[in-house]
Amino acid sequence: MADTDMSNGGATDSSLKRKNSNADEMEVEDGVDLKKVKQEEGVESKTLKFLAYKDLPYEEQLKKKVDEVEQCFKTFHGSFPKQYPELGDWYRNQLLKWFRIEEIRPSPKQEGYRNKCELTIGFNPEIGKLGAGVRTSHLETERVEISTTDESYIHLPKPMIELSQEFSKFLEPWNDESAGKCPYLYLYIRANSKEELMVMVIVQSETDESEEFAGYKDCVVKFCTEDCAESVRPLIKSIYLQARPAGSTKKSFELPFSHAWGEHHLTEELLDTTMLVTPSLFFNINTYAAEIVYKNVVELADCRKKKTLVIDLFCGCGVLSMIMAKKARHVIAIDPSKWNIKQAKTMAAHNNIKNIQFVIGKPDEALSTAWSNILQAEEVVLIIDPPSNSKPRFYIDIIGDMNNLSKVIYLNSNSKSNVVKNLMSLTEAALLPARVVPVDIAPHTVRLEMVVVCKKFDAYQISRPLGPCEDESFPGPPAGWGQGAWGSGGGGGGGGYGSFGSPDLEEIERRAFAMGLAKGAGFGGSGGGGGGQFYDDFPNGPARVGFGYGGGPPPRFGGGFGRSGPPPRGGRGGFRGGKRGRF
Repeated sequence: MADTDMSNGGATDSSLKRKNSNADEMEVEDGVDLKKVKQEEGVESKTLKFLAYKDLPYEEQLKKKVDEVEQCFKTFHGSFPKQYPELGDWYRNQLLKWFRIEEIRPSPKQEGYRNKCELTIGFNPEIGKLGAGVRTSHLETERVEISTTDESYIHLPKPMIELSQEFSKFLEPWNDESAGKCPYLYLYIRANSKEELMVMVIVQSETDESEEFAGYKDCVVKFCTEDCAESVRPLIKSIYLQARPAGSTKKSFELPFSHAWGEHHLTEELLDTTMLVTPSLFFNINTYAAEIVYKNVVELADCRKKKTLVIDLFCGCGVLSMIMAKKARHVIAIDPSKWNIKQAKTMAAHNNIKNIQFVIGKPDEALSTAWSNILQAEEVVLIIDPPSNSKPRFYIDIIGDMNNLSKVIYLNSNSKSNVVKNLMSLTEAALLPARVVPVDIAPHTVRLEMVVVCKKFDAYQISRPLGPCEDESFPGPPAGWGQGAWGSGGGGGGGGYGSFGSPDLEEIERRAFAMGLAKGAGFGGSGGGGGGQFYDDFPNGPARVGFGYGGGPPPRFGGGFGRSGPPPRGGRGGFRGGKRGRF
């Protein structure tokens, strides 16, 4: 939430403006900017714009969403050969036969599925007084006006709708202009699958320690526990208030919520994991569909309990990290938000999960911090669930340096236009989409979630025909491949030799092959690490591969890799040679 300016008068004053306020969460989240809606449109068309598919049968909604997914990947399939023309024939003739979009997973619940709503408090022209609803007035020039929250909001649970309607009774005293300006700005409501409610009210106050703020808390608690309708009152389990100083530019999760009454959190069970629902929790709006998403992530990750390291990039409140921790050897959960990590640590402790390392920071910095643990893993599965403004290019180099990376699971629930750009960025680390699982997380809206599995390809795989779309179909090294030797340089040291001819070292040989090592002698480099080189016979000519410890060799086919100190920034494998060491 952005800042709110109440200095222009009371909430019942026609001159009231709130500058720079964000639209209600539902308006923004579902891709609709209501300030662009024409003024002559009716209230219903304004407020329900985000329910774009509301009048369509559900099966037709799903079909439209599948069409959008197919269009996204049609664009990607056209973009990849243009960016990598030397791989165009292989991509069209082999990978496209192997790639597949699976059947869309419907939401288990199509109505009343939202677990959170954020409503603006303002003047409702339909009833001629204050209420809580979706903002309909222009964000810059008009007074704060809202619509009635009613049964047409089919994505909201009924108790949530009823409470928002009841709140107009609480605001009744401020309908009289002589009472002064209304201090109540926003009504947030959270709900769990039991339809238990957490009420959060944001008020204009300089501090949450003042007597004035204490009075606001008492008023809200009295209304919710005594004056609210009997049908909804027993469902209210927790009440919080937040003080927002005039002119504040901070978002709601950046300011503390003050507990006023009841439980400190709601609970929600998700795949045998207990989630603690707090005011600042960052989580999927549809818990029922989130469970479907996470089930598919678990299945596609195919972790091995004693071998797999999972990296959960942009982990949010850590629910998926905890679920994966039960399947993998270890999890590194990374998020730039200290609020998210604090919540994630609390929930991990509540669930008695101890094999998670939580890291606060930007992706590239956090991955560098955890680099030593990443190198020790036998297999790495990377999960990326980025915010809409995330730019993979800022951390793509370090992903490319993970030679023990088996797959990337990319989640997208924001903008479908970002999917192609972000997946094209991942190709710079030799990662290509192999399977797509669409999940409908927001029925009646344009939103859906894509679970995309990206596999890492190397020169050997590109040179051979691909088998069926199964993990075990990925080709291993050719017969006799292990008769060569490889060298490792450290710092500026020289390279040694290691034989891969022994059958007892089959697993080591396979891993070394995946890392780009083969038939060649290692050599040391001055300054940074040196790299081994080899030539192998491919149908389209020999391929030269380099491998370096320390800083990595110059960019070349197959690239290099560093293991002394922080991860290198160039020379690792990709689809193209050049400044970053792609094929």
